[in-house]
Amino acid sequence: MLALVLSIVPGVGHIYRGRPFKGIMWFFFVSIAYGMGPPFGILIHLICAANAAFSGTLREDMLAR
Repeated sequence: MLALVLSIVPGVGHIYRGRPFKGIMWFFFVSIAYGMGPPFGILIHLICAANAAFSGTLREDMLAR
């Protein structure tokens, strides 16, 4: 869940989860989406946050326990 909170800044949750390239790509993609219009930016930002929160593998989740 920390990755979801960190995704207030797009991509930081992915970086926290150990995927720095994916985090950087999400940051730029969300920034471009906000430039296209706030409603679209908000939608893509929410997708980014959900992806960061729920993109872990089963193995990673089992090791965290």
